[in-house]
Amino acid sequence: MLALSACPPAEGEGEGEGEGEGEGEGEGEGEGEGEPACDNPTALAVGSVTGDTTGGTTNLDASCTSLGSSPERVYAFAAAADGELTVTMTPDAADLGLFIRRACDDEASEAACAESAGAAGAETASVVLQQGETATVVVSSFLIGSAGTYTLTTAFDTDVCGDNQQTGTEQCDGTDVPVTCETFGLVSGMISCNVDCTANTSMCNQPVCPNNVVEPGEDCDGTSIPSSCTALGFASGDLACTGACAFDTSGCVNTTCGNGVIEGAEFCDGTDFPNPDIDTCAEFGFTGGNLACASDCSVYDIGDCGPGPGTCDHGVCVEGGVLDFDVCVDPCVQDLCNFDPFCCSPGSGIDWDQFCILEAEDVCGITCN
Repeated sequence: MLALSACPPAEGEGEGEGEGEGEGEGEGEGEGEGEPACDNPTALAVGSVTGDTTGGTTNLDASCTSLGSSPERVYAFAAAADGELTVTMTPDAADLGLFIRRACDDEASEAACAESAGAAGAETASVVLQQGETATVVVSSFLIGSAGTYTLTTAFDTDVCGDNQQTGTEQCDGTDVPVTCETFGLVSGMISCNVDCTANTSMCNQPVCPNNVVEPGEDCDGTSIPSSCTALGFASGDLACTGACAFDTSGCVNTTCGNGVIEGAEFCDGTDFPNPDIDTCAEFGFTGGNLACASDCSVYDIGDCGPGPGTCDHGVCVEGGVLDFDVCVDPCVQDLCNFDPFCCSPGSGIDWDQFCILEAEDVCGITCN
């Protein structure tokens, strides 16, 4: 980032100061036209710049710096959005101060003033700005005539706590409270916002267990049990609720693959098919045989269907007619036909197409070029 320094006053500016001090005595700082310091402030942006108050104007007063007796450098920061401007001024050796005004020529618009760290001590001042507002940042000193070099570091945070606009990581901000008691697992009550923009849930009510009403954070409550053993993946049984309002599955029965009964998440089990009237080898284009259920009860096993419906005149990486897993010696044909029977079923209207080839790569762990 480029380092910009405040420029000394233009040639001839010192002469105007002498005349202005005599003529403007008693008129007050707020009239503005007699303040060359506000005529051409240095633009300030996020980042760091260096400067030197030596030879600067001596027009602006602040609550924590000398009354127009120490040289100053004046900057202007324009807010492109709502946010908080934070400026840190670090002197190289001198005892300098820092203040911020909302209007350069209006002493009453002072928003922050910092001059307490002593020689070479960093001073920080902040102000919340609205989009389009321009703040005046002034480096000066409480000690009459004190001047020197410094570094000015500027930050602008659009996630501002205290501007009544909840943004970023804030849970809330002042009167902008988009969260509720339920957001935090509580059931009802009033929620407010702390000064650090975190939610104050002290007026929210905790869930009551048991009261036979399922409330946030509870699986169930007493006799109110909004689920079942089968919904939780068990074969059968009676789901209960613990005293802590959590599901009690001790009365549920686990699925048993191989007992001839479809249970829980099983697709089939033995000869128990989901659609026994239509789930046959013929559905997959075979002329005979017995459709079975895979040993893990997750899918059909067409290994006993036959005769084979297709051909062996091409490999699994080549498009063509459906392959005959009863005849083809390639074990990948058998694996894929079990995985996707439609690739091996002439009645499906699907040949061994590019989709079957992609499935062969996944199922058989091969690469087809």
